[in-house]
Amino acid sequence: SIVYIYQKNEINFSDCLFIRISATHDGAISYLHSQNVLNFVNCNFVDSNTHNGLIYVQTLNQVNVTNSVFIDCTGFMGTIIFANDQNQLLLNQNHFIKISSSLGTLVFALKNNLITIE
Repeated sequence: SIVYIYQKNEINFSDCLFIRISATHDGAISYLHSQNVLNFVNCNFVDSNTHNGLIYVQTLNQVNVTNSVFIDCTGFMGTIIFANDQNQLLLNQNHFIKISSSLGTLVFALKNNLITIE
């Protein structure tokens, strides 16, 4: 992961370009353990792949992705976000182009997650 975040942190990405980011398992861009806030605003993700989510969240995290573009991204479970338990996910005003996954192309959520896609 580009960032591994354990507990009670807030991380903000703005106007970033991520090209060919990959991970053999969880969270190519970020892995959040518990009680964290992660924000992506005006970011572009191009030609990236992962096994479980470019963004992987465990428990009680909040993830906001706004006005971002995902192009040619692949994954096994939840290409964009893999959410385990009791997370809040907001995907707002994003563009998804050529996204593929075996299970849950945008989001793969296990239990008790709140997911909003606008």
